[in-house]
Amino acid sequence: MNDLIAVASEHVDLSLQEADLARLPADVVDFTLPQAANRGLELVLAVGPSLTARMDILRIRQVVSNLLANAIKYSPDGGRITARAHRTGTDLVCSITDPGVGMSPEDQEQAFTKFFRSARSRETAIPGAGLGLPISKTIVEGHGGSMSLTSAPGAGTKATFVLPAS
Repeated sequence: MNDLIAVASEHVDLSLQEADLARLPADVVDFTLPQAANRGLELVLAVGPSLTARMDILRIRQVVSNLLANAIKYSPDGGRITARAHRTGTDLVCSITDPGVGMSPEDQEQAFTKFFRSARSRETAIPGAGLGLPISKTIVEGHGGSMSLTSAPGAGTKATFVLPAS
């Protein structure tokens, strides 16, 4: 319910503290490993050292979980999903790259719209409500960050979010 309110108001309450972004992808990868393994998907983790930022740990974990869940959901069996986190200047960058079905440019423009479901996901009956990306974007923007997607049909998707480093 709180997520629906956050998306509706485009605001989310955050409990900020100093935390290491490097730990979150590893924790989420460990948690989702059985789900990925059931589909023959390999999860690869590439994380830099000391990625400290003021963040709401639970909310950023939710973002990483949403992105990894999408990567698993939209990837063919037997592919490789990569979770990366590193520092670039004064920013921390986290990305999830999958070999999945990908999105058209039109779908990418709508991907952060509440309740949006691509035609491909509807045709293939991939479950979802179309809220994961809008909620994730609201959370990241609440931290002063940004979120983006790069994708092509049949070539997978890279979802990236950027947070200001401490």
